[in-house]
Amino acid sequence: MDTTSLLQQYYERVWRDGDVDAIDDILSPDHVDETPPPGFDATRDAQKQIAGIMRDSSKDKTVDVLDVVVDGDRAVGVWKMAWTQVGDLWGMVPADGKRIELHGIDYFHIKDGRIVRTRHVEDWLGVMLQVGAFGPS
Repeated sequence: MDTTSLLQQYYERVWRDGDVDAIDDILSPDHVDETPPPGFDATRDAQKQIAGIMRDSSKDKTVDVLDVVVDGDRAVGVWKMAWTQVGDLWGMVPADGKRIELHGIDYFHIKDGRIVRTRHVEDWLGVMLQVGAFGPS
């Protein structure tokens, strides 16, 4: 499978569809997330937990891959995800049924047809503003 197809499966199966088991096919067993969310380690198993939380607290999820650039064993994906919040957001913000939009960029290292390293930047501040996490001052 080429790298672009691998990344398309990653975004669609794992993040849009919530197929946590697909992580075993897409990420290498020794995968390292260089920028895990607070409270999670850098392992493939932690990615399963994160994807499960996102799946279970949302509905009507869409993921638009806006750009993919591949250079040898390195790749970058630029994406936009949107969903309706039906469960507490990371255990901090109660669900209110709002539609939320998150933008992000992922940097990947690919080896033997799997993702071995990931570094990502996501606009979670924008999400927190959308759900009113800061409230009026």
